[in-house]
Amino acid sequence: MKDKYRDLSIEEICNREEIRVCRFGMGEPDLGFYLHAFGIALIGVRTDLNVQETREVIAHELFHHFNKPLYTVVDRRCEEQAFIVFYRQRDELRADMFAAMLTCPDISDCGTVLEIMQKYDCSKATAKLRRKMEETRMGKGE
Repeated sequence: MKDKYRDLSIEEICNREEIRVCRFGMGEPDLGFYLHAFGIALIGVRTDLNVQETREVIAHELFHHFNKPLYTVVDRRCEEQAFIVFYRQRDELRADMFAAMLTCPDISDCGTVLEIMQKYDCSKATAKLRRKMEETRMGKGE
């Protein structure tokens, strides 16, 4: 994925992967989901999210598109229809890390979390995770 889609926007990646992105009325705490069935890939995003939150949720769900491990099934309700959403806690952390890398690819010129937020118009949580990932990578001498 890294080399194939280098320098493409999240929207362009979805287009190339033929992933439909739709908005749904979802209750807390759900922000989005990924579903692949009958040859259709779908990312659902909660209707009340702003542009920044939507971009981060789509990036998170792209992880699930590219990494399809064995899942535990959880039944969630979405606009009065049952959707099956698959997840594992470890995969959710990895998806958050993937989203942080996708939304904030190069933070070498950012000294603080605030600078990351300003450069990439991302949430504080995403910027903090991205900073932590970079510090961990640098600590390993990579």
